Amino acid sequence: MLLEIENLVKRFGDKTVVDGLSFKLAQGLAQRHPNVHALAMEKNSGPGPARNLGARRFPGSYLAFLDSDDVYLPNALTSAIGFLEKNPRWDAVKFGFETEPPINLSQAHYDITYNSIQSNMVVKRYVFDILDGFPEDEIFRGKLAGEDVAFYEAVQRLFNLARAQDKMLKYYCPPGSHLFKLVEDCPVSQDGQAQFPQTAERAELGR
Repeated sequence: MLLEIENLVKRFGDKTVVDGLSFKLAQGLAQRHPNVHALAMEKNSGPGPARNLGARRFPGSYLAFLDSDDVYLPNALTSAIGFLEKNPRWDAVKFGFETEPPINLSQAHYDITYNSIQSNMVVKRYVFDILDGFPEDEIFRGKLAGEDVAFYEAVQRLFNLARAQDKMLKYYCPPGSHLFKLVEDCPVSQDGQAQFPQTAERAELGR
């Protein structure tokens, strides 16, 4: 299914179109494989509630959340889960990503994206259970979103989070996506630090 979605992204270049088709692909996959389940929200409530629904509905020792327009590179989950099984002191692992189309990112912008996206992290089940999933507060439905960052911040502060640099995710970034907005809104200073704009909305979201 991931290859089918990848082809759809290339064909349409529109996340909205792909979102509508990916559930149909998931339903077809679920019909062919009994260990796959396709769920849909009654209404569009944002990524946090959707991820929570899937994670709470089905058991599993490990959880990974892949956005519909991203693709794992070969052996990504096998490598991440294998690492966690061999190193029980770690509760979660993040891994590197490459962009599609390729974008020459500054180190600051790459690091911010590495931390803030969710598709490059695998967590042990108890991490999700203790945190009670992703935040579903209304403030995270604004244009800044932020539920990914909130979940990441909680994981890295309260648990042992390993940071791998191996690139195991293809992160799709069409024009106008969050990554382009990050680069546009957050210039990098001479000392290599990204400068976030100080707005009331960002301050409230951070709080």
